[in-house]
Amino acid sequence: MATVELIEYEDASPEVKTVYDDIRQVRNTDYVNNFWKALAQLNERERMVVVLHRFEGFSHQHIAELTQWSPSAVESLIVRGYQKLRKLLSEYRENP
Repeated sequence: MATVELIEYEDASPEVKTVYDDIRQVRNTDYVNNFWKALAQLNERERMVVVLHRFEGFSHQHIAELTQWSPSAVESLIVRGYQKLRKLLSEYRENP
């Protein structure tokens, strides 16, 4: 039986690093594509608050002021949106 010696990325040859980087890029691309597909499946309000919170860095209070929704409604939408995203992304991992 052949043995395989594991090496650190830093110690790998340029050819091995290129293959590894290509594989990593494909995996990241799949994740990004799945993330955008999952985000599109949220309802409009959930999608809006998740984007404002995650990508724009807005606080719950700031989102409430922008949308003129109550802070508790914004909190509920954010929690529900993130829960749905986690569920959808785990389904994509299980059924690529």
